[in-house]
Amino acid sequence: SVHPSLELNWDAAPDLASWGLYARAGSTLSGETTDLGPRRIREMDVTLGFYRTLGAGRQLLLEYDWNRCDAAGCWEQGSLVAGFNAELVTGMELISQVGLGTPGAGASGVGFLFGLIRSL
Repeated sequence: SVHPSLELNWDAAPDLASWGLYARAGSTLSGETTDLGPRRIREMDVTLGFYRTLGAGRQLLLEYDWNRCDAAGCWEQGSLVAGFNAELVTGMELISQVGLGTPGAGASGVGFLFGLIRSL
């Protein structure tokens, strides 16, 4: 699957030196083959977030997301996520996040994410 996204940021200070807000919209594009043949799957999500810089190259973040339902005009609650990002070298961050599915989100539970972000 592929997940192209667009993120808009507002930073209280230059170079992420203090705190900021962000909004992200993305769409997962994937497919599967069933007995009826190939099927294309498109999902959309929207995320609102807040970050606080703790020191050089270290940030805490808090975000909440919504996912598009199958019904037209319907959005379901997603997850509340807390995370910590640490810069390893210039332009490369280690990210770690814990997400809690909210009641009514369809798939409540706990999720973990660990990965790398490369900034160009």
